Amino acid sequence: MALEGWQEVDGALQRTWTFDGMARPAALAAAIAGLCDRMGHHADVTVGWGHLTVRTTTHDAGGTVTDLDRTLAEGVQGLVDAGVDGFRRHVFVCTHERPEGAGRPSCARRGSMDLMVALKRAARERGLDDVRVQKSGCLDHCEAGPSAVIYPEGRWLTLPADVAKVEELAQDLT
Repeated sequence: MALEGWQEVDGALQRTWTFDGMARPAALAAAIAGLCDRMGHHADVTVGWGHLTVRTTTHDAGGTVTDLDRTLAEGVQGLVDAGVDGFRRHVFVCTHERPEGAGRPSCARRGSMDLMVALKRAARERGLDDVRVQKSGCLDHCEAGPSAVIYPEGRWLTLPADVAKVEELAQDLT
């Protein structure tokens, strides 16, 4: 794949794209972060209204452009060209665990991890590949019970005490 539009600038390989709005560059940034993690090579990704910039260099090679940077750039370009928009929804489930006797309740001690796993399974069974369900640190709704938040809506859920009710919650993800 040719790296058309990419330039070497100050020892790094970089490219900027422009968009209408901010949702697409932000979604692409999330997809690029996943690619970087899978490759074990991390780029600087800058997102703003209407633009996305990716800059990669190999620090272990003295801050120069290597084949690893070119491979990463090809992967990034593939994501942009494919129109990958990342996830349509993110569900963050509090799995924070407080020590025994803490002044506030602990979501983890009330089964939030099992609920998160069940919610992931329900999303997968429904074919919702564009919904990411993942654990989170404290969401600060401890007293209400194990909680989750769905983005981009910012809709809060207090999770049921039993996994059987997860099917009802999964309906909210469609």
